Amino acid sequence: MRKITLGTRASLLAHAQAEEIKRALEKIDPDLDVILKRIETRGDRLKDWMPGRGLEEKGLFVKEIEDALLDCRIDLAVHSMKDVPVELPQGLTIAAITKRVDPRDVLISRDGLLLDELPQDARIGTSSPRRKLQLIFYQRHLQIVPLRGNLDTRLRKLREKEIDAIVVAAAGLVRLGWQNRITQHLPYEIMLPSGGQGALGIETREEDQDIGEILEPLDDNDSRIAITAERCFLRRLGGGCQTPVATLGQVQGKKITLETVVADSSGEKILRQKMEGSSDNPEELGLQLAEKISAMGFKKTSSSFVFEKPHLTGQIYLVGAGPGDPGLISFKGIEYIKKADIIIYDRLVNKKLLDYARDNCKFVYMGKLPGESSAQVQINKMMVREVRKGKTIVRLKGGDPFLFGRGGEEVGFLVENNISFEIVPGISSALAAPTYAGIPLTHRKFSSSLTIVTGHEDPSKKRPVVNWANLASQEGTLVILMGLANLSQIVKKLISAGKSENTPCAIISWGTTPNQKVIEGSLGEMVEKAKGVRPPGVIVIGEVVSLRGKLNWFEKKPLFGKRVLITRPAAQAKSLVALLENEGAEVIEFPTIRISSLNDYQELDLAIGKLADYDWIIFSSPNGVDHFWKRMNMKGKDARSLSKSKIGAIGPKTAANLENMGIIADFLPDEYSSEGIIEGMKKLRIEGKKILLPRADIAPSFLPEGLRKLGARVEEVAAYRTELSPGENSAITRDSLKKGKIDIIIFTSSSTVNNFVKLVGNIDFAGARVACIGPLTANEAEKSGMKPDIVPQEYTMECLVEEIINVLSNPTIKKAQIERKPETNGEGDQAKYG
Repeated sequence: MRKITLGTRASLLAHAQAEEIKRALEKIDPDLDVILKRIETRGDRLKDWMPGRGLEEKGLFVKEIEDALLDCRIDLAVHSMKDVPVELPQGLTIAAITKRVDPRDVLISRDGLLLDELPQDARIGTSSPRRKLQLIFYQRHLQIVPLRGNLDTRLRKLREKEIDAIVVAAAGLVRLGWQNRITQHLPYEIMLPSGGQGALGIETREEDQDIGEILEPLDDNDSRIAITAERCFLRRLGGGCQTPVATLGQVQGKKITLETVVADSSGEKILRQKMEGSSDNPEELGLQLAEKISAMGFKKTSSSFVFEKPHLTGQIYLVGAGPGDPGLISFKGIEYIKKADIIIYDRLVNKKLLDYARDNCKFVYMGKLPGESSAQVQINKMMVREVRKGKTIVRLKGGDPFLFGRGGEEVGFLVENNISFEIVPGISSALAAPTYAGIPLTHRKFSSSLTIVTGHEDPSKKRPVVNWANLASQEGTLVILMGLANLSQIVKKLISAGKSENTPCAIISWGTTPNQKVIEGSLGEMVEKAKGVRPPGVIVIGEVVSLRGKLNWFEKKPLFGKRVLITRPAAQAKSLVALLENEGAEVIEFPTIRISSLNDYQELDLAIGKLADYDWIIFSSPNGVDHFWKRMNMKGKDARSLSKSKIGAIGPKTAANLENMGIIADFLPDEYSSEGIIEGMKKLRIEGKKILLPRADIAPSFLPEGLRKLGARVEEVAAYRTELSPGENSAITRDSLKKGKIDIIIFTSSSTVNNFVKLVGNIDFAGARVACIGPLTANEAEKSGMKPDIVPQEYTMECLVEEIINVLSNPTIKKAQIERKPETNGEGDQAKYG
């Protein structure tokens, strides 16, 4: 029988908590003999200590216990998580956080009166600044009496009529079986608890991995997520259980809400805030809420907490979004988008730029049409209103804010309202659209000057500012923005003022985007040629237009003008989108798969708990790496935990994800596929070797069966789930296919094929070509009634795009010959490209 020593405080409640853990551990492993060791802490010895009296409060009830852990006098320690400092001593870790008991505070009154029923001069005992200030804020007339001691001591003082009521944590009473003494559970609206309240933390030495593995069944995932968010918030803000800061995290599926109540030490100001985030990243939520509270003026000084009036109410950034190509925005512009609370954007802003924003960023579309002055007034007022709430606002404007973008008017309004701002220039379509059309605006042989004018002046102007007669006499290049609606008048004015009707002219519609169209001709024939062309458009007039025949480059890209539908999960689509757009394609994203976290981590946690047992860990997709690593981190492990295992990756993308985690793959197959792994492992003599495969929940059986045939002992474990995407745009996609508006459909796994059929149905693709990442996916497409046209020889995204270009540029190439492969489902050919 193995003996382990558990350290605990000497109080009645601490002993009950330790006994709870002792029983749980001995139930998990009957061969364990858990010995309790009582340790007196400084907090137990200081009978008259009260918060804020100059004594160091950090670790008041845990330091001596942690010292015993570090000195190996005990093997593990049990604490109330609210007492554990947010910074642990080096070498120690919280190996398990138990399922949270009711985290609420409760009122116990001597006469059984509820909080609202207590007389005005009632004396309530508590030494917690958090409880004191929340009580005073709720009922100003209450007298708060300092009260210290263990729970039984506080109850004794209540019975002896020193006080009328006390406020304590419900969890302590529950663990002692004293629930019948509770008069009232205080709702969160009145009393928000301390961070960590209601849960027990089991602290161990980091090096004792065997102890950590024993404790794993006691670690409650939702409680750990919630308390992680709470502790990150407290760490950033500088709070603890003896400060006037309350915080509570609550997990609901994939979301977590984090609420806080903070007060200054005088009790004159109290603030309540709540934020929501992803349960996959509770640390970020805690940090964001702390930053928000700090921005609102809550600060920790050397001895207290105070509210200081923020120097700035907020900040506004006017950011030029560029002409349409999302790659033409500045680096600074992207950085400001990433930090924005609110983005107010215009009609011509590429929506892909919004992908840089934080998850909780608010988007406000103000796509006013030319001449809508009322909409401009709304924009101005909105910016001022929101920035005064402490928000960071990005006003995202097409092109450059100060070039016919009314940026000067908006900034003028901010100046009038004493609002701080910053301007980030953008590339104007006046410069970018001609460049993408192959028209240099200046050239030593043709033009040494450039004039940019608006073709749509404010109708309210009494006299026009643009002098068309003067412009007609100039020899340089003339660029006209927003002039399509007035094209006939502009041409008439220029020609009547002496401009030759034979002057080369071009109209560039939707410049710098895959929808770019250029109409060329002489000035005199442009009105007729441009019939049907709608804004946005840039008009270029001058001899430089004649150079377009030689210098046109953008429209010569191999996939220019092609509309490509991709079905990959949104999170994994970015690299493929970039490859296609770089070749000139217009990409339509229609994700048919959604990658999500597991509902039950028991099997994965068991595998992570015994990583040292595996000879090999083989990853068959980048998703597997990401989700496996995230769960490892959640369990307090890092790359060192993989030191005894060799690591395999199915392909370069998977290997790259491993490198990002600090791991260099020991094995990469020659062919990036399940078959390639099996062939490669044949040479490594894996008979009797234990192999772990962290994969999707519906991964195909081909790989593990093939490894077992080589004599390996294979353990499969789900690291993530693949689900059917909601398919919000199914009707639009179906209609586009029927009308022949899609040129190519790309499938990257068998699952994308199956889910595509579920979302769109079996329809005529009207000439759209089908491209598949590999033969497994192509086989699935054929079974669904499709005819795969394109399958690369090497199963990577780069090779897939190369093959698409090759087939489209060589119409005589025969339809792809599909090599028959074993049946598969789930991940399918996700494994093919690593």
